Amino acid sequence: RLISDAFVTEAGASLRMFVERASAGACLEPAAGGVSLTVVGSLAAGSVEEWRAGRTIHVTAALRRPAKYLNEGVADQERLLARHGIALVGSVKSAAMVKVVSRGPVLDEAAASIRVSVRRAMARYVGTRDAQSAAIAVAILIGDRGALDPVVQQRLQEAGTYHVIAISGGNIAILAGLILGAFWVIRVRGEWAAGAAIVCLAAYAYVAGGGPSVIRATVMAVIYLALRTIDQKTAPLHAMSVTLVAVLIAAPLSIADVGLWLTFGATVALVAGVNIVALPGSRWQRPVVAILAASVAAEIALVPIVAFVFQRVTIAGLAVNLAAIPCMAIVQIAAMCTAAADASGLSSIANA
Repeated sequence: RLISDAFVTEAGASLRMFVERASAGACLEPAAGGVSLTVVGSLAAGSVEEWRAGRTIHVTAALRRPAKYLNEGVADQERLLARHGIALVGSVKSAAMVKVVSRGPVLDEAAASIRVSVRRAMARYVGTRDAQSAAIAVAILIGDRGALDPVVQQRLQEAGTYHVIAISGGNIAILAGLILGAFWVIRVRGEWAAGAAIVCLAAYAYVAGGGPSVIRATVMAVIYLALRTIDQKTAPLHAMSVTLVAVLIAAPLSIADVGLWLTFGATVALVAGVNIVALPGSRWQRPVVAILAASVAAEIALVPIVAFVFQRVTIAGLAVNLAAIPCMAIVQIAAMCTAAADASGLSSIANA
């Protein structure tokens, strides 16, 4: 059973699945565990859209344990994949050896159809101008980074701006703001708007694939909004603390997840940095100073983690994030409008 949509790679296509039954030539027997497969050959790219999360497939593959390098400073891939539920990796000789046995549940199929629609819209209206721009828009909107050039990803990492293409707190905050703003325009406010926003954010997290960073950010927003529905206000740090406890109870191995360190380290620094710095009274200077303070605080908090995990320290993020964060917001909103216009048939708006 596929646990995520397949995506095209240089070798062909990549599949991640949870094995239900397996055999080595005899009858299929019950087996449980995660597997990551690479489907090689020219036919793979044309079949990717059929391999959607939730669907059950039958495939013949050569399996092996993940490579384990003992070099100092090199991550243990076997342990890293195990924390994501992947026990074995392997390869498939041809897409013809992958057969879809059954479709997924209704909700999974609906979410997968939305993701396919988003990818097609970005390819149609953005990809014709620049393929990597379309890939970045897709990554920001639904968290699919499969089409991103590895060189682009490396540059973003080196510049300290990789977070802009990973759905996290910033994306969820922008979406929550847009939802609450839309309800405010139609005069739905207070606890009703907060309740409706919770439903919308949960649906978005489901469509986006429910990755760890998406879940963390969504849970944090839901806790904050849920308190608003009962007319209670809470400090952001309290919402973060409850979220951290909930995540660790649900998945104790998350304590070893670098993404969790980065998410909560950056978020705590952002909140603390903005609260400590005295913001100017001018409405034009205030957002600039707030972004600068948040960027400096996040960089200071994350330097030890980045140096320990990635053996890399950069100060470029201090300056680059001043432009990267607002640009990410613009791309996210524009991509949402483009996808919505394409889905509703308003091609003239999508082209604009």
